[in-house]
Amino acid sequence: FNNFYGWGLEYELPILYPDLAFGPIAYVQRVRGTGFINNGVVNGFNVVSSNIRETPTSLGVEITLDLNLFRQAFIFELGLKYAHVMGVSGPSQGNNFEISLGSIAF
Repeated sequence: FNNFYGWGLEYELPILYPDLAFGPIAYVQRVRGTGFINNGVVNGFNVVSSNIRETPTSLGVEITLDLNLFRQAFIFELGLKYAHVMGVSGPSQGNNFEISLGSIAF
């Protein structure tokens, strides 16, 4: 793609402070919720057609757990994200789910 112009809006809030321990394995400190919407304009070229213009839009929610694993001092994040993507061609259109471990997403 030659260029991309976009914007996004995201709001995150704490949902619950359960203080829930699963023995020495995990301690759930906080549950956070996030809502988001992203939009943009993509211009470019490909082999099939000379000019491409797409306007991708995604909106969705994410639930994140802040945990301590195995009594370590640092906070570990475990999240589940749902996004609905519109305005693009290809396999990423429609419903998408993502699991995130810290800053690593699958």
